[in-house]
Amino acid sequence: SSAASDVYKRQDMDFAISASPTEALNGTRKKISYQVDGKTEQLIIRIPPKFPSGGKLRIRHKGRTLNGNRGDLILTINIDPNLTPIH
Repeated sequence: SSAASDVYKRQDMDFAISASPTEALNGTRKKISYQVDGKTEQLIIRIPPKFPSGGKLRIRHKGRTLNGNRGDLILTINIDPNLTPIH
């Protein structure tokens, strides 16, 4: 692989959250908070309807900062049948 793509991989950040089957089926907005570059970031993310368990969302420019460039946040959505949606 090229050196450029390796740099991007290092800036990208993986984060996983759980969603209830109802949220995954209907789509929802979720507030997430995660640590990046020593700070806590909060985001409202949108999960599209009929989202598959283990599916990934790429959130641009919300990953780590490296050489002044911000990577992406790669968000894995795990569907948890035991999770009750909060209304």
